[in-house]
Amino acid sequence: MSDALIKKFMASAFRQEPDPTSFLSDMFMTTERDIFEGEVVEIDSVRGNEEYAVDVTPYSSGRGNQVTLFTRKEYTPPAYDELTYLTVKELGKVQPGKTEYQLTSDFANLVVDRQIPLRNKILRGREMLCRDALFLGKITLINGDVIDFKQKASHQYVVPLAWTNSTANPLNDFSIVGDRVRKNGKKTIADAVFGRQSIQDFLNNDIVKAQADLKQIERFAMTSPLAEQDGSKYHGTFSADDYKINVWTYPQFVTVPTGFSLPNEGTDVPYIPTDKIVVLADAPDFRLFYAANPVLVPASPQLAEFTGLSRMPAMARGKMRPYFYLDEEECSLKIGVKSRQLPVPVGIDQFAIMTTTPAP
Repeated sequence: MSDALIKKFMASAFRQEPDPTSFLSDMFMTTERDIFEGEVVEIDSVRGNEEYAVDVTPYSSGRGNQVTLFTRKEYTPPAYDELTYLTVKELGKVQPGKTEYQLTSDFANLVVDRQIPLRNKILRGREMLCRDALFLGKITLINGDVIDFKQKASHQYVVPLAWTNSTANPLNDFSIVGDRVRKNGKKTIADAVFGRQSIQDFLNNDIVKAQADLKQIERFAMTSPLAEQDGSKYHGTFSADDYKINVWTYPQFVTVPTGFSLPNEGTDVPYIPTDKIVVLADAPDFRLFYAANPVLVPASPQLAEFTGLSRMPAMARGKMRPYFYLDEEECSLKIGVKSRQLPVPVGIDQFAIMTTTPAP
């Protein structure tokens, strides 16, 4: 099997492997223009208002409008590069169901088997980036840099009274948050993703239970949770004043890596903080951007002859870049996956975070 055919086989196997759960990442859309050839991504945004038009005198000049809230922001997406090694000793192992090592398919399978877990780690990292972009309004990188999306403080809403209190009214809290999203984001809220404790407190609240028992007026349509392929669970709908809201939970956990001085390292943490709720407008403008990755590519015949090198460095455009390089001296193969991705809630006013634990 030629080198080109091996790479083609590996790429096909790489795409066919199912992804880890991606409920939060799926909220962020990527178009062709969101994949950049350099390491910096540029984002243009314009914020408007709801001022109405005033009629003008016929045949006079039109009313001039000045775009004053136009912003261009540049972000450098964090770099992911997970790698491992495949040694000559492992290449000599006989694969299950075979009597000897076969260079053609066995080699490709061994490489793909190493790359898939690396890719999955990066996808979980992307899910955590999306979690931080939504719940914190910013992303803190491992080197201490902070990517701040400048969310309005009013979109971080803390309930005034714990929902376990008999007089607490969660429906009123959702109405307040819905009005803020409507005013600032110009869209109507449609979905709410609950943490584990917040969904329990919501469903056990006295006012919520009373509303759910209304006769002949269906303000609630809650069912047993329905599992989705992306790891989420759909619970039904409820209404709060003018808003009809779909109820979701995302009961998935991720293991915090060790060795980076991260909080709770080595333990399993939920993607959705237990006492938080992200309240989303219908089809919010969330984007997932990708910057280019530095890779080695085959050198042109002219460069190879001039430099004596078979490969040259280049910036590769794309979402995920699997790679493998031969270390001839050590008789091993360097196998890895690279990606530079950044979720950006461009519609930063089109969602809000509710905290169901009141401030002390």
